[in-house]
Amino acid sequence: MKKAAIQKLNNDSHLVTDESKAKRPPFKLEETLLCFFKFGTAGLTQPEAHKEYRESCLHTSVSKLQNDHGIHIFRKPDKPYSKYRRPFTRYWIADSEQAIKAVNLINHCRAKRGLSPLLDLPAYPFQNIAA
Repeated sequence: MKKAAIQKLNNDSHLVTDESKAKRPPFKLEETLLCFFKFGTAGLTQPEAHKEYRESCLHTSVSKLQNDHGIHIFRKPDKPYSKYRRPFTRYWIADSEQAIKAVNLINHCRAKRGLSPLLDLPAYPFQNIAA
């Protein structure tokens, strides 16, 4: 009886979230797209992606989004961190049509992991000017 009471306490004290019910961790492309929505039109660079989710090859993820999934990503060189270093490239989602494709891909990845689709992504302010 004591053992059952402890087991019930442990089960009740855990916070069950949608992410904790997932079959596997998030896909890399899913995390990349969520970061694009988080940073908006300010864009995302390699150091920021590394800080957010330990991304070491942002340019590869962007290339895969464009070539394999048809999501167009704008890019431009960022300011160099020092006069001796080359600037990183800043990436952001091109327009609302591309954002819809991105949301569909995020929801597809979530479905593969056994999670419900995201319905409340933040509104994405767009720059329709190519860099």
